[in-house]
Amino acid sequence: MHRRVFALVILGICLAPQGGSAAEAVIPPSEPAGIPYSIMAPIHRDRVKAVVEQPTVTAQGPAEAFLAPPEVYRWLLAHPQEAFRIWQTLGAKCTIPNVDEKGRFHYEETGRGTVVWEAVAKGKNAWVWLCEGKGRPAPLLPIIEFDAVVLVHYVPGKDGEGNPAIRHQYRFFLKTDSKAINVAAKILGASVPKMADNYVGQLQYFFAALSWWLDQHPEQAQELLKDTDAPVAVLRGK
Repeated sequence: MHRRVFALVILGICLAPQGGSAAEAVIPPSEPAGIPYSIMAPIHRDRVKAVVEQPTVTAQGPAEAFLAPPEVYRWLLAHPQEAFRIWQTLGAKCTIPNVDEKGRFHYEETGRGTVVWEAVAKGKNAWVWLCEGKGRPAPLLPIIEFDAVVLVHYVPGKDGEGNPAIRHQYRFFLKTDSKAINVAAKILGASVPKMADNYVGQLQYFFAALSWWLDQHPEQAQELLKDTDAPVAVLRGK
């Protein structure tokens, strides 16, 4: 598994493993939902709107379907530090983020940057992370400061045999006032949008593949998750 930066979507900050789709599933198609502002605290709502309504960079991952219990998928969204820990145990080269007393996640990579993010909306079919940080979008470029929003849209369902499945798609919005982003665009050229979309796709894989793997390997999953409140009882096995 290759080492990739979660925030090259967020322009060079966190890590997300690279890979293909976890499993095929048959569930009704669905388009990405809008931002669920109604369930956000006012302070978060204003910050999210400031990013989403005037983004500097936007990206969207592919609509994907995979087999996994929705309870496990949601648990991983709520506990990304555990997702990083499990990937690390499985051999991925990644650093586990720290969690502060307010439930915010802190990640730092020497020479690349830092990012702090928190879940500001946890809806039935949508999850929103609000991020802030600073990082270097490419070698030799100056460090930029940014705010970002990641919208996770997911729909639980079942495949043709009645197995639990999920269809999801992520959208990404980044805002920065730094002139460095214009320099990066000139250096990287037309590949910037495609690169951003690809990395959002890798972020989707980070959660989809792990949800699928835990469901397919319940005995190993129970050992990995024995000191957590993860819903291991719903894991089915092969």
